[in-house]
Amino acid sequence: MFTLDVQAVASLRQAIDDCNDRGLLAASKWAADLLQYVPPGLRAASLDLTSHYESDPETNVVRREEDQLRTARSFFASKEYARAAHTLELCVSTKARFLALYIKFLMSERKAYEDFERAIRKHQYGARTGPKDYPRQPRNSALASILDGIQRTKDPFLLFLKGLILHRLNRRDEAIESLILSVTAYPWNWSTWEALSRCIKDRIELAKLRHLLPSHLTQLMFQVYSALEREAIEDEDLDECNRILTIIPDCPMVIGWKAQCLYILKDLEEAELLFDQLLVKDPFRIEGIDVYSAILYVLRKKTKLSKLARRFSSMSRDRPEVCCVIGDHYSIRGEHDKAIKYYRRAVLLDPNCVGAWTLLGHAFLELKNAHAAIESYRRAIDMSPQDPRGWFGLGQAYALLCMFQYSLYYYQRAVALKPLDARIWQELSTCYGKINKQLDAAECLKRALAVASRDDTTINLKLATLYEALNDNNLAASYHAQHMETCERLGKGVPEYAKSCIFVAKHYATTGQLKDLEFAITLFQKIANSNAEDNQLAKEALPKLEAFKRTLGK
Repeated sequence: MFTLDVQAVASLRQAIDDCNDRGLLAASKWAADLLQYVPPGLRAASLDLTSHYESDPETNVVRREEDQLRTARSFFASKEYARAAHTLELCVSTKARFLALYIKFLMSERKAYEDFERAIRKHQYGARTGPKDYPRQPRNSALASILDGIQRTKDPFLLFLKGLILHRLNRRDEAIESLILSVTAYPWNWSTWEALSRCIKDRIELAKLRHLLPSHLTQLMFQVYSALEREAIEDEDLDECNRILTIIPDCPMVIGWKAQCLYILKDLEEAELLFDQLLVKDPFRIEGIDVYSAILYVLRKKTKLSKLARRFSSMSRDRPEVCCVIGDHYSIRGEHDKAIKYYRRAVLLDPNCVGAWTLLGHAFLELKNAHAAIESYRRAIDMSPQDPRGWFGLGQAYALLCMFQYSLYYYQRAVALKPLDARIWQELSTCYGKINKQLDAAECLKRALAVASRDDTTINLKLATLYEALNDNNLAASYHAQHMETCERLGKGVPEYAKSCIFVAKHYATTGQLKDLEFAITLFQKIANSNAEDNQLAKEALPKLEAFKRTLGK
């Protein structure tokens, strides 16, 4: 098990400056946030240590170019990217080269996304001139020239940039290789781990690559983060969160991850409790607040969600997470037009926010605007094909259009990514039913039953109804009986499972066995003594069954 030592803490502290100097503000913020929750004794002991990964000659070059670097960083901070890149044109240190090339990459990506949005608007509101004029992803013609400048590098930050560019060029295997080399040489750059997560398809591929990753705290964190990005959480990921919390106690980032794991595992009350505690510990933390909002939405806690939306809207409406919270607030109240306004704002603030695109699709579905929902879900899939939410949303949208063959395909993609989700299996079953493949529908419901909560009362009933339609009364009676048992265990009233009781009673009454007949009489007596709609039917059937019982007894 990895443990933090004094040298590792010194390296983490140095990473704040290393990443900040290169314009990797998100990675610098991540490192600073993590450092705050390192045990105080370790932090104090590490203050006198220094940690530099640059060689001495490189350090001397950086020192000579420090004035240009400071000037470029000031231009970068004020978003004057072209001036920053021009300032570094004659610099030769790897730090300056990285910053110059990274700025060029950001400028070219911004232009590519602007052209992409323009093409989409033209497609939606203008003349539709054909599929070639409507790319599914932004096209960046400048990437090849940037890549040429860093082909043979060994610098971990330049390797990170190389991985980003290779991934954008759909050269996934090369991107993974470059990013693994980067995290091996410099594991504290969290942006590299995030980029690596986007390159990896699924848990199976990640398991194959695990032996290539460094034995480091960030590797443990990467395992959890990668699973969260795919919503493919298992119990072992929850254990990983607890392991990380033993190394860095009370870290809000990891507590937020643990709450998100519990949310995906359907332990909503425990996830809500963790987020409540997190907001007390770090009341101004915005990261993960959209997940907390989703939990309150599913639990239908309108008042609490409304308070959360008001609280964070007064802090910052320029964060996509906050826009999603406000959108959820309007959505739970049925004001889907207003919800769409804020979800749109979220994707304008961050066009790569997969969650916001998915929520936008959900809002369009609520308004029965299937075509707009399909476009939103496709944008989510283009950015994160490993996320099952977009595929599931497409299945729902095409089902709304009664295009069940398309719907079937997208549900299959979703369930392949998230096989432990009972809801997807149920929707897949419904889809098979629509195209008259009842046996396939039954198999899907069985898969749903295998992964659903033991307190679920609907799947057994669906299976029973399906087998009734197939005239398989033995299986139908079996699933009706399981439905009855679950309802009785949960303390539900007889009217809620009366129809299942009647079917089971009728089935057992026809077997000709005295023991089965007595069981049928017991069920009819239960219905007759209740306030179920069918109690009169049960009262009328009881004398006939009693007479039949006396006949069998002779």
